Amino acid sequence: MKLTTRAVLQHGLNRAPGTVAEFTVSRRNSRTIAKQVKVAFAGDRYIMDRDARDVMAIAAEVIAEVLPTDDLARLRAFGARQGPSVVIVEGLPQLPEPPPTPFRGFGDDTQVVESDAQLLGIYELMGISPVANRFENNGFLWRNVVPDPDEAGVKTSHGYDTPLDWHSDDSCGTFEPLASVGGFKTRSPIPQFLGFVSLRNRDRDGRPVPTEILPNDAILRRLGNEQALAVLCEGEFLINPPPSHRGNLPMKNVPLIVPYNGTHLVRFSGNSQQIIGLTDRAQSALEQYKAALSEAEDDVISVDLEPGRIMVFNNYRVLHRRKQFDPGDDRKHARWLRRCFRRQCLYTGIRVDPVRWPFLWG
Repeated sequence: MKLTTRAVLQHGLNRAPGTVAEFTVSRRNSRTIAKQVKVAFAGDRYIMDRDARDVMAIAAEVIAEVLPTDDLARLRAFGARQGPSVVIVEGLPQLPEPPPTPFRGFGDDTQVVESDAQLLGIYELMGISPVANRFENNGFLWRNVVPDPDEAGVKTSHGYDTPLDWHSDDSCGTFEPLASVGGFKTRSPIPQFLGFVSLRNRDRDGRPVPTEILPNDAILRRLGNEQALAVLCEGEFLINPPPSHRGNLPMKNVPLIVPYNGTHLVRFSGNSQQIIGLTDRAQSALEQYKAALSEAEDDVISVDLEPGRIMVFNNYRVLHRRKQFDPGDDRKHARWLRRCFRRQCLYTGIRVDPVRWPFLWG
């Protein structure tokens, strides 16, 4: 696997230099990974919500055998919040015959362990841990990003006929670098990283459905108003949980943006019902941020997550969205991405049951 700039135009690097690090696995190395992963997981029924740590260790060992030392260092730097905010790994082995898309949202995860293991192995090499939230996705570690017929018109990852606006995931929470390990907590942090592995990604007409990424730095460059930025960093906002959350409480009197270590951490949603300015100046600053966001279209990175391609991004440094699409009538072969949250440390959140469900946060 070698770092390459082959897909510069495809992923928008010409408009957002330094934002994406892309790695490409050779066909030979892809076959090696596929063979070893298949042997490693043959006959075992791994339950990801319990056994993800074992899967991570096995897959990381397999993948590391074909990675140059400098690529391993780049992956580790990303996990340490250094360098680019998006990583794309392509050329990975695909499942020969993926099972039917679980278009109602949930299915048998043991059928896709070999595919999931690739993302888990990359995460292990990055030095970050998987995590799930009790109030989201029924508490499961992996979320199937699928067009659920029951979610028509709903702005969630199970929707499809309505655009999923620019947002950072699970914005109703604290930032992990600011959370104390083992200290008193009332709320677990926002996921710091998101990762996706693709099983299918086509619409009714066979066209790919892109995931779009926009660096927060590109938005702030267009904000051009230091006073507005200062207000965005003040605790003058109400943040409501997204529609996919059940039981998570709103946050009041918190900032949208937090300066940290030479950059700005962001929690945002384009849904006007989720982010509300509690003062006139806060609402004005929010509208100015949205205007800057609209002006930053030239910096949008459009990624077609095809099978064999993995994407991981820093949820604190970029926003993402998905435009509306028509999945067609054949739901069993509809778009299907697998998403898994990651944090740097499990101990910065409130753990529900460390013995039976080691990755679940409250």
